[in-house]
This record gives sequence, structure tokens and C-alpha cells, in this order.
Amino acid sequence: MIDARTILEQHAVTLSALQRGGLKRGVGRAPDSADDLLDSIQGHWEMEQRLIKRVLRESGDVEVQLATMRSRTEGFIDKYPERRGWQDQEGTFWDAQRVLDAIDKLTEEIETRQAEDESFDDFDEAYFEE
Repeated sequence: MIDARTILEQHAVTLSALQRGGLKRGVGRAPDSADDLLDSIQGHWEMEQRLIKRVLRESGDVEVQLATMRSRTEGFIDKYPERRGWQDQEGTFWDAQRVLDAIDKLTEEIETRQAEDESFDDFDEAYFEE
């Protein structure tokens, strides 16, 4: 089974390609009415990318790290419901809702990729047993 750290590393490569793509450069951009949607999509990709970098910097189980980040972010929202987010020590703003959305997306990516890997293993075993 493919490990979660490898899945996040591969997803980071995909996100980098998306961020370098047409939406980032403004190629093929829609009229002004769609700018909010494009900015939102881009913002979510950037948040996922930052979250992956942060998780991969640490050693240990990335799924545990994501769960811990979820718990801390939910705690922040409960404690400061009037605030949208926080700044880290490097001065980077973290939007709390986008952090939660990114954690959900990354957790889903890990679960989906691991399930796909397991189902292919089952298929291979069934195929070669006949």
C-alpha cells in the first residue's frame, strides 16, 4: 500500500502544476464575474500546497498531523469565532475555514489513493489465482 507521505508528495507536484497553469497566468480567464470563483479555486490550491509543505516538514505520521491540525483549527474557531484566521511566525495568514477544507481534501486524497491501491492488489490476486 502506498504510504500517506508519498501521496502528499505526489499531490504537491500536481498542485504545483495547477498553480503554474492557465488560471495562475490569467490565460483563458473568464470575464470579471468569474474572477471570484477562480480566485477561490486558486486560494484552495495554495492552502493545500502550504499545508502539505508544513506537514512534510515534520517527521511522523502525516495523518496524525492532519488530525492534530484539524483539532487545533477547530479549537481556534471555537475560541475566536469573530476572527477569520491567524498569522504564523513567518507572517503567513492562515484562513481557518480554508485550512479545514484543505485538511478534508488531503485526508480524502490519502484515503482514496490507498483504497485504489488496495483494490488493485485484490484484483491482481484474484486475476493470478485463476
